[in-house]
Amino acid sequence: MEEDLTFVILREIAKKSGIKNYNLLKKYELLEILSKKNEIKEEKSIILNEERLRANNMERYYKGIYD
Repeated sequence: MEEDLTFVILREIAKKSGIKNYNLLKKYELLEILSKKNEIKEEKSIILNEERLRANNMERYYKGIYD
């Protein structure tokens, strides 16, 4: 998250992200929360990609056995 974002923009991002009580938070708190939320989202996408690869490999393996 970039530090040059205005406070109003950060509040809008927090609102759209579903963060509760975003209007009570200070700018640095909003930046911290949004950056953690992005890190979690990236970790989930990495895990999902690994699971997709594993599932595709298993499908190819079993398809090779039964073909």
